[in-house]
Amino acid sequence: MRDIKYVLESWGAWVVNSSDNSIAKSLSGLIPHKIKSRKRCSDDDGICISNCMTSLHEKNPEAYDLLSLC
Repeated sequence: MRDIKYVLESWGAWVVNSSDNSIAKSLSGLIPHKIKSRKRCSDDDGICISNCMTSLHEKNPEAYDLLSLC
């Protein structure tokens, strides 16, 4: 099992550095530009985590807010 903080950090780096994904476009004003020093997750993992975060946001906004602050 992977550490959720590491997973969210690598997903965050993926979001920031993936200019063609809709998550990055929607968060463009909230996150710093192109952080190269952080390890990114793979595209498959990034899409999977994005889908999970979207589902969590719809079903439990409070839990989503807690995770997005990590």
